[in-house]
Amino acid sequence: MRLVFAGILVAVLAAIVWQSTEIRGSAAIYPMVVSIGALVCSVAFLLARLLAPAPQAEGPMIGLKLPAGKGLRLAAVAAVWLAYVVALPYAGFMVASWLALFVSLAITHGRPSLTEAFGTLAFVLVFAVLIKVVLYVPVPQAWPDHQLDMLLYDWL
Repeated sequence: MRLVFAGILVAVLAAIVWQSTEIRGSAAIYPMVVSIGALVCSVAFLLARLLAPAPQAEGPMIGLKLPAGKGLRLAAVAAVWLAYVVALPYAGFMVASWLALFVSLAITHGRPSLTEAFGTLAFVLVFAVLIKVVLYVPVPQAWPDHQLDMLLYDWL
């Protein structure tokens, strides 16, 4: 099952890379770098899984079976990130990203602690600063994003 999902991911990422070539100007740098990087990593994972020898067997291992609990968690994480794309224009980059990461963490690792909640919040905040100050990538804005912009550009 992992190979099927990895193959779908490679196909989707290839389409995203192709679409990112349509973006003009400096706004194209970030989507192209991220999508090409994700595509290269996904292809490498897919090839490694295809070429890995099966335990106590000869030839490549093609594992299409996924335990029911893992399949359900995988579907839930996929649903969270689809909801992220929908929520992004409304909730803004920081809130939508934090919620998606936090809920994904809760789905994959069980009930997250307060430390993990603040850790994901700190990660999103640092990432938002890097995106705004270093990469100059426009992101969907909501109130927290505007406040960060005001703080950064007043401070810098």
